Amino acid sequence: MTTVLKTEMIIEPFLSIECSEKQESTVKRYRYDLIQFYEWCQKEGIPLSEAYSPDTVDAYYLYLCKIKRYSILTIKRILSVLKQHSLFVNPSPKKVTPFDVYLQRDTIDHKKAAGDFLKTRQIKKLLKIIPGDYALTDHQLKYRHFYSERNQAIIHLMLFYGLTVQEISGLTMKDVHFQTGIIHLFSRKRKPRTITLQRNDRRLLHRYYQTVPMAVRPRWQTRDPFFASFDFQRGTYRWSYEDDAPKKLTDVSVQKMIRQEMRRAGLGPGFSGRALRNTYILHRLLDGAMPEELKEELAFATTQPIESFTRFIDEEKENLKDLTPLSHEKRQEILETYTFSKP
Repeated sequence: MTTVLKTEMIIEPFLSIECSEKQESTVKRYRYDLIQFYEWCQKEGIPLSEAYSPDTVDAYYLYLCKIKRYSILTIKRILSVLKQHSLFVNPSPKKVTPFDVYLQRDTIDHKKAAGDFLKTRQIKKLLKIIPGDYALTDHQLKYRHFYSERNQAIIHLMLFYGLTVQEISGLTMKDVHFQTGIIHLFSRKRKPRTITLQRNDRRLLHRYYQTVPMAVRPRWQTRDPFFASFDFQRGTYRWSYEDDAPKKLTDVSVQKMIRQEMRRAGLGPGFSGRALRNTYILHRLLDGAMPEELKEELAFATTQPIESFTRFIDEEKENLKDLTPLSHEKRQEILETYTFSKP
């Protein structure tokens, strides 16, 4: 059975049963929103069984915000439709879904709270736990040496350099220069920006690169994806025969990995990749960066996205003591002790 046919069999019963009393124009809009969602899932390689997982919902929310650039009201309308459909497909007595975290906000991402950031002690714990074997199954331990540095590198790039999930998944070998430590990035409007890695972070990325077996390793100075997808069943990195290149990590895979590592570090289920990026922006402001400077650094069109962070700093001063940036020296000490000291 084709994916298109499966999708129609999921969407049409919902529209005919749950939306029978709605206007034709409303039903048409619902159908469009649902088809768009399932087509995105198919493009990202997400099976129908995982369509409404927290990782998928997070990634789709970012897609609507960053790629489609929909307004706040439009995003909340789409998420509301998807929530109704998810409850139709997977009924829940409590009517709780992963969409609630976004639908219950007065505005989407316009007001920050302390829970949107990682505390200093949580960052230390995360950096110490990731390189180790804590809370891993025997199956995970078997192949952990292949992708441990990959996971670390991704979290470091987001937490200490402000990369987005989309920038992580879109990174290619042509963008990364190990010798200089420079990484070239492009915003969603193709506005270029660069970051320069500190010595130990450059070393971390290179260690990951060397763990990829030669047969499936991304090739120098090509458009091969830098971060490759790992096949846990076969115990090696995946190869895309269609692209004749390593299979890249999707946005959903990145989000899922981050959630797993955060849960392993005992940080709770509420954190995702967005918390890493939020923490980076907050730390830059606490270190004295001006909004205009951050706008250029992160390739924002305006300083508006930064306003919620500066407002948080002004209004939540009592919480700032737990959110101070980790010093460069402390970060290097943790890396040397928990990562580079391993055989």
